[in-house]
Amino acid sequence: KLVLLGRSPVPARESWPEILSTSDKADPLRRKLENILQLEELGAKVLALAADVSNPAELAAAVMQARHQFGTIDGVIHAAGDVSGGLISLQKEETVARVLAPKVQGMQALQAVFKNNSLDFMLLCSSLASIAHGYSEIDYCAANAYLDASAHAAYRESAFPVISVNWDRWRDVGMAADMHIPDGIGIA
Repeated sequence: KLVLLGRSPVPARESWPEILSTSDKADPLRRKLENILQLEELGAKVLALAADVSNPAELAAAVMQARHQFGTIDGVIHAAGDVSGGLISLQKEETVARVLAPKVQGMQALQAVFKNNSLDFMLLCSSLASIAHGYSEIDYCAANAYLDASAHAAYRESAFPVISVNWDRWRDVGMAADMHIPDGIGIA
């Protein structure tokens, strides 16, 4: 049983055949629907919900819907994120806030909604950027450093394991799906 939470709504299932047959193969919505169908072919029961993890009310509503559909929530993988580029001194405040929100406010909202739960785990998808580089992504580095620090603090405070993994960029999926990444860089 898998609940996929994202900011963009997934259309009603009845419209999927038309979307899949008429959209371009590179269309992000088409790829999302194909991925859900592939998970289901492998035996997963998938519930795709639209909510912004950094919005506590939307997150709480999604968690309630997930529990109604599937019952107990055993684990959480927090993989939300956004990225920008350029020198921090040239960034607009709105851009920095947009980059920080999914990881910082998202983590705070997750901690609040699952505070009194006995999860088996909470996995935070951080980035190597928080420790290895970030010349033009200091806001992204800071957001990931916050996740790392949250996991470290949770070691002493949380009733369940909170693990932060510093991933390299994933090639062809997630935030990097439409980025040009040089050969030999990132995770295939």
